[in-house]
Amino acid sequence: MNKQIERAEKIATGNAPIGKHRFVKLQGATKGVDRGLVERARAAAGFKGYVNNIPAAAMDGPAVVAAYRDLWQVEASFRMAK
Repeated sequence: MNKQIERAEKIATGNAPIGKHRFVKLQGATKGVDRGLVERARAAAGFKGYVNNIPAAAMDGPAVVAAYRDLWQVEASFRMAK
C-alpha cells in the first residue's frame, strides 16, 4: 500500500503521468492525494469479506468460507468442460 501512496504523491506533484490511480483525487485541474481514502484503506487492510444470498440460519460464517475455498474445484471443472 505504501507504494500506491508514493505513486499517488508523484502524480499529485506532477512527476508522473496521471492515468487511473486509486488514491488520486481530482478537483478541476488540481491533483492531490485523497488522505481520507488512504486512511480507510489502511484501516481495512487485511480484512476479507464474503457476500452471498444464503440466510444466516441456513449457513453460518465458517461454512460460507469453506464453500468459497472449494470454489476453485467448480471453476476447474468448467474449464475442463470447455
